[in-house]
Formats: sequence, structure tokens, C-alpha cells
Amino acid sequence: MIKESQETGNTSFVARRYELSSSMVNRWVREHNKYGEAAFREADGWVLADYKTDAVKDESHLQELTNYYAPQLEIYRCSWEQITVEKVAECGFFFADQNRYVRLV
Repeated sequence: MIKESQETGNTSFVARRYELSSSMVNRWVREHNKYGEAAFREADGWVLADYKTDAVKDESHLQELTNYYAPQLEIYRCSWEQITVEKVAECGFFFADQNRYVRLV
């Protein structure tokens, strides 16, 4: 999705295609360009998106990868909250191979 947004230059179109907020996609693109990962503040707290480049075979494999990486993201979330002393409202994985965001919290 990020690559598609960068290539087309039209994040609004890409956001609609994946049923996401265009401001969220814009922010992901900006943060990805800056850091390679995304951490940004929303009204209700921080959003952490961890980008994964695994080749996803099917839905079952996507669930396996999500379960495999979940403890890592939980460590990120806890660390972020300790460092910033602010709430993480949402965290998830963006699987680049599928252009898909999987929300965990």
C-alpha cells in the first residue's frame, strides 16, 4: 500500500481501495519514508505499525505470522508507553506482500 501510494502519488485513491482513512495512509507513507516503521500520535494515543516483508501464502499463514510476531509488537508497545509515558491506542502489522494492515490492539 505504501509502495502503491508512492508510485501513484494518490494516497486518497489507495486508502479508498483498502478501506482506510486517507490521513492514516498519508501518515504511514510519511513515517515510512522517515523511519521505515510508523509511530504517530492520534487523538486517543499513539499508533504503532510494524512493517513486515514476509511472503504471505494464504490467510492461515498470515495468522501464523501475526501470532509469531505479536510478542515482539507487545514489547514495542510496552517500551513505547514506558519511554513516552503515553498510551498506545493501536498497534498492528503492515504486511507489505499483501498490502494489508492487521490490527492487534
